[in-house]
Amino acid sequence: MSPTPAQIGRYRIARTVGTGAMGAVYEAFDPVIERKVAIKTVLKDRLDEAAIGEAVARFKREAQAGGRLSHPGIVAVHEYGEDDDEAYIVMEYVEGKELRHHFRSGSRFDLIDVLELMKQLLGALDYSHRKGVVHLDIKPANLMVLPGPVLKVMDFGIARIGPSGNDPELAADGTPTHMAPERIVGQAADARADVWSCGVVLYELVTGQNPFHADTASAVIYKVLQVSPDPPSALHPSLPAAIDAVVARALAKSPQERFQSAREFQGSLLRAFQDKAVMAPRGLTEAELALDEETGKVDAPPAGGKPPQPE
Repeated sequence: MSPTPAQIGRYRIARTVGTGAMGAVYEAFDPVIERKVAIKTVLKDRLDEAAIGEAVARFKREAQAGGRLSHPGIVAVHEYGEDDDEAYIVMEYVEGKELRHHFRSGSRFDLIDVLELMKQLLGALDYSHRKGVVHLDIKPANLMVLPGPVLKVMDFGIARIGPSGNDPELAADGTPTHMAPERIVGQAADARADVWSCGVVLYELVTGQNPFHADTASAVIYKVLQVSPDPPSALHPSLPAAIDAVVARALAKSPQERFQSAREFQGSLLRAFQDKAVMAPRGLTEAELALDEETGKVDAPPAGGKPPQPE
């Protein structure tokens, strides 16, 4: 493991948050703005000479995608830098846990918290899509959860900027359990691919299972392309039956049969949860479920039952 540097650019490094095959993430301090930041790096000496150019280009594209977005539900990008040894992205420092860590630790969410998390996720993606950025890698590892709960989308490393299309360079990138069918077969993908991935996350939140889990990658791909998952209420009868239709549409194999936007998905999900009057002692009123376009937050009372979570 490489030693933690004392400084990157003008930023003073406090500690190493995590390391990976190509670089590391640091907690740092910006002495000019006087704020804590996170710095993600790609270390060129960890790459083959032939791979450096492509890796750095993708890393820069991640900064460009995140840098054009300013939304409370998206981790902010402050700066991109590069020198002979490394490329780095300076980002908002977020003190929370990835959704996957909540799943692995057995954390459980109230149904109203599930609604809150999904509403924020879909609100952030609706904003991103309207700005011309499709994430293409929505999964629990790329969703940070803070107390509240507050959700922030991160890691736009394989995002598409601009018009949709078939990008062979990105076709194989992503996690098969959360990739839309059209991406797996290398067809053109647009915002509806993110809708699919959000459908998978919703399924995981309410059932505790990934709908396409299998022992091998080929079996996962077969399920994504050919198998419709069991309705959530078939696995957990206490769930609102109206969620079944929402999940089924989000996970439609054909993009044309899915929700056509994150906002449409969000609206249908709100109505599905409204049908479950037992979620709060007096139910959720239209005013309490009013859409806050800017924050994507739900104004609602505390809820009861907690669905199981993925292991």
